[in-house]
Formats: sequence, structure tokens, C-alpha cells
Amino acid sequence: MRHDNSRTGVIAVVVLILPPLLYFKSEVAAHSGAKGFVKMRMETMKSIGAQMKILGKIAKDPTRFDAELVSSTAKELSEHAAKIPELFPKGSNHKPSEARNEIWSDWDKFLAFANELKQAVDDLQKTSAETFKPAFLKAANACTNCHQEFRQKKN
Repeated sequence: MRHDNSRTGVIAVVVLILPPLLYFKSEVAAHSGAKGFVKMRMETMKSIGAQMKILGKIAKDPTRFDAELVSSTAKELSEHAAKIPELFPKGSNHKPSEARNEIWSDWDKFLAFANELKQAVDDLQKTSAETFKPAFLKAANACTNCHQEFRQKKN
């Protein structure tokens, strides 16, 4: 019996490559049409999500703890967190923004969440393997709480 290696190779490419491409396409589509502050904050939030994902893997498996990686990732998160308030000027809530109008009507609460995230990721920069998970969860909760309060639900 003869195996058709070219067909097997095509199937492998489709199975391995197609799902990430579809995900990337959906991410691009979600940001298509975004301009100005909406685009900047969507890109910033996407970066924050990617960095939190790196740290989340460490929280799930403490044997992965790498002080240098945690510190540098948290430093980058801190820089993003510091910019959050300036990424939400009044009048910047046009499609495809996922921001709810309550951000601007309850600005102090929104700032409190941004400051909570900033403080949590600043603390993460100097965490140890023993204190990492609670510090990470504090940062993750700041994101979750803000999104629950101020981000539109995804369809």
C-alpha cells in the first residue's frame, strides 16, 4: 500500500495552521475600523492580555517561576497600566470600542481600577516564587473587575 505523503502534509498544515490563522483573523476583524484612541487602547489591552497570559502560566505552574521574566513582564504591564487613563478621553467611545459609557460617568471608579492594576503589577516586579501567585491574582482581579464594570459584553 502506497502512502501519499503530499496529501498527509496538506492535512497536517490545515490541522495545525488553520486554527491560529482563524483566531488571528477574528482578532484583526475585531479591531478593523478602529482609529485613534480606540485603536491605541485596543492594542494596549491586547498587549496587556498577552502579558497576563505569560504570568498566568506561571501562576498555574509555579515551577515555571523566573524572577527576571516576571519582573520584565510586570514592568511592561506597569507602563501600560500607567497609560490607561489617557487612552480613554471623553468622546472616544465610537465603534468598534468595547468601552461602556459608565467609564466617563463614573470616572473615579474607573481610575481606581486602573490604579489598582498599576499597584498590583508594580508589586509583581519585586515578587518571589512564594509571593507570586497572590500578587498575580491581585492584578488579574483588577482586570476582571474593571472589565465586568466597564467593558461591553462580547456577543
